Amino acid sequence: MKTWLTRAIAAMSLLGATLLVGCNTVEGAGKDVERAGEKIQSANCTSADQANDPDCNK
Repeated sequence: MKTWLTRAIAAMSLLGATLLVGCNTVEGAGKDVERAGEKIQSANCTSADQANDPDCNK
C-alpha cells in the first residue's frame, strides 16, 4: 500500500511540474487556453462566416 501511494504522489508531482514548466505563470496558462479556444472557433467558421465575422479570420 505504501509503495502504491508513493508512486501516485510521485506521478502527480511530475505531472504538476510538467504543467508549471509548460505554462510559466497563471497568465501564460490563460493565454494558452485562450489561443486554443480561438483555434477551435476558427475551425468551425464557414466561408460565409469569414466574410461577415472578423473573429473568424484570427
